[in-house]
Amino acid sequence: MKNKVLLVFCLTFTVCFLSGCSLRNSFEEKITSDIEQKSGISMDKTYREYRTNVLKGNVKNNYYFSKDTPVIPDDTDEMVPENQARISFAQNSLLTVHYYSDENRTNEFTSPYDDFIYLNPGDSIYAAVNTNNNGQPGVFNFREFRIYEHSENGKSLLSSSSPGEDGLVFTVPENGGGLDFSIEPSGQYEKFRIKLNDYYTDDTFTQHSLNGTWKINDQKCEKDTAEISSLDSYVVSYEYNPELFFFVSCEPKYFYQDNSKIIFSQDSASGMETEYSVELYPYITTSLTAKSNMKVEVNGELYGEYKKGQIANIEKLKFGDTIVVTNSRIEDIIYDKDLLSLRETDETFGIYTFKVREQYGDFTFNPADYKFEHGTIEFRYLGNKITGKINLAAGRQIEYSALKTDEGYWLPEGDNVITVSEDAEETKKEIGNIRFYKKQLVTVNFPQPAAGGTIIYKKDDRTVVSQSEKMLSGTRITMTYKPWAGWKQKYSESSYIVSDEQETQTVNINGYDVNSIFEEAEEHKPNLIISANRNIGSEMKFSLHSSDTDISGLSWDRKNKYLYEGKTGTSEGITLSLSNASLPEDQMVKLIIEKTDKNKKKYQDIRYITAIPESEKIDIYTDAEIKSSDIYYTDICINISLEEKMIYIAETPENATVQINYADTDSKKVLQENDYIDSDRMIELTLRPEKGYYLTGSGVINNIYQKTMKYSDYLLSFEKTDNSHPRKKVCTLTLDTEDKFGKVTYTLNGTSVSGVTEVREEDELIITYQLEDRNYIIYKDFISAMHDLLTKSPYERSEKIKITPEIDGTTIRREDYITVQKKEK
Repeated sequence: MKNKVLLVFCLTFTVCFLSGCSLRNSFEEKITSDIEQKSGISMDKTYREYRTNVLKGNVKNNYYFSKDTPVIPDDTDEMVPENQARISFAQNSLLTVHYYSDENRTNEFTSPYDDFIYLNPGDSIYAAVNTNNNGQPGVFNFREFRIYEHSENGKSLLSSSSPGEDGLVFTVPENGGGLDFSIEPSGQYEKFRIKLNDYYTDDTFTQHSLNGTWKINDQKCEKDTAEISSLDSYVVSYEYNPELFFFVSCEPKYFYQDNSKIIFSQDSASGMETEYSVELYPYITTSLTAKSNMKVEVNGELYGEYKKGQIANIEKLKFGDTIVVTNSRIEDIIYDKDLLSLRETDETFGIYTFKVREQYGDFTFNPADYKFEHGTIEFRYLGNKITGKINLAAGRQIEYSALKTDEGYWLPEGDNVITVSEDAEETKKEIGNIRFYKKQLVTVNFPQPAAGGTIIYKKDDRTVVSQSEKMLSGTRITMTYKPWAGWKQKYSESSYIVSDEQETQTVNINGYDVNSIFEEAEEHKPNLIISANRNIGSEMKFSLHSSDTDISGLSWDRKNKYLYEGKTGTSEGITLSLSNASLPEDQMVKLIIEKTDKNKKKYQDIRYITAIPESEKIDIYTDAEIKSSDIYYTDICINISLEEKMIYIAETPENATVQINYADTDSKKVLQENDYIDSDRMIELTLRPEKGYYLTGSGVINNIYQKTMKYSDYLLSFEKTDNSHPRKKVCTLTLDTEDKFGKVTYTLNGTSVSGVTEVREEDELIITYQLEDRNYIIYKDFISAMHDLLTKSPYERSEKIKITPEIDGTTIRREDYITVQKKEK
């Protein structure tokens, strides 16, 4: 036996030697290849990765892998397919993100956060993003998507950008096969802007900016606009030089004020911006000349005494200051009538009372003209008590407080200021509305408009969050209006006084119901077109209702192109009612609803009506869209037709499931058994194998077959589709590695496996055996024996295991494929 083998070996060697270098090289390559094959190393994952990195130049000094080598993160045992990229998605509680595989954003990834998705190089991901503040304060907006690549060194930022109009987020790079990526949406709270304005107004009504010191939370502001976090509360203060200016007015009402500093009440950021203003004025200087000796008092204090002919120069005067002049004789006083007004004259004693007038006066106020029940009011202007007539310009503020109050009553506290209007009668009315209220608790309801926006209610600078609350009558409720995109507020009134006449009352706006506070801008109202196919006939009648439209008696007429065309409000949606006709048993009414937004993107919905009379409500916006989205619809087209009534009957193929989705609507609704459908509908067929099976045939991706087609084509072709995509059994095998003579290993498609393993018919499962007990040999036929002799592997053997449904559930052992026998002596 040995002699025969030796002879064959020698002959083979001689042939190779005589054949020259080319044959010798080929022979060496053949031996190397056979060694790798018999040893199983060519199927080893680590060895294959090593060879790949050698070819790429990533192996240095025989052990170092460069940082560019893609490595699967350590936090998962799942392998990334070499020809695909694995993508995961991070969640942001303040952003609602929908991810799609197409530019039209119709094929949505249904559960992107539950697992990884796998894409081929060149595939793209698109997204649509909505903010979701979840009732949190502040204005939170989407900012960008951050794309990270993961490796053994952690994650590195690959790119960050906002998607364009097509919503493109990420395209898998051409070298992205086998790599791991994640997509993280990020946003930010918009900064809350505070505009700051300090000024004085000259005689020509021109405003001049000043350079006082503004502070926010004790931090000096260098500019006239400051930004803070929209989640913060803040306190604004203002300081000025009291030697040069005096205080005139401010908006909003101050919390504290002295002759050099103003502090406003603490507030919290609400909306996008607010404004604080302070009006100052340079001190006024005037002169008086008398023909006899005179004494001058300013605001009750002696200013000076002057001899006949002297001029009294009086400085640092403010609007409303009182100057009292006492003459030794009754004579006229020379004074500047543009600055001073003579209010009282006592010729008996030669006493003259002047008031420093404003440079322009719109309203004459005299406290004596007003009486109040249940108490006494004290009025002040620029910190001084008003005791007589005073001329005030529009915008000036009269402060008031309770001087005396009857038992059981109170004057509401807070912003007790009357702002002088350009209309004197309006100012008188506002002063006359000041009153003392009974000290009694009443229930106040805080309604929100049905559409158009929201109202933020505040009481004593505290935001009211409940729908109703008990509070003292006389309490002032202030309102801030936040219109939806495309809406505007109709009225400027922003406060409500709780009356003492009703135990339960609802806030209104100067008598108006809150539902009327907002109105939709004309440009936000879409153009509505309703058309009907000829087959609908002229007997069927239609009625249309929306927030600003009510029309009935519409019907098809060959002379009219449309049933209706015109602008329509959006807050109540569109209700289309059908009447005056009956439907045959085999027919139904089909409504095709197409909406076009300002960016010319179209959205489609389809409805069926199977009985008449009937009404169909069509919402134009979702709740989220109408409240916050800046995308609005410019056109809505509704087409009405009669169609054959078809009923969907689900197919039940063997070892597979069928899912049908509507492909021609944005909802992508899944059809259920007995749903209505017509033959022209576009549907998406999804064929999935049942557990334990896999799908074969063309067009199968990730073990799923999908195709979009007309429903009529689906009815005609499903049987062919079913037959051309056979389901095959996934076999479960137990790969036994125990052997008393040597070592047993298995590779599945090049990857080492053992134990319970799932395999498919197309897989390559190889058993490799290495005999370790040299008292035994592996039984081989002649060709195998010669091969082993040439490759110097007489104690190794590999066999390919054929996979058929019959081996499902069996245990694979060495002895079933490779025989070991004792050596001959």
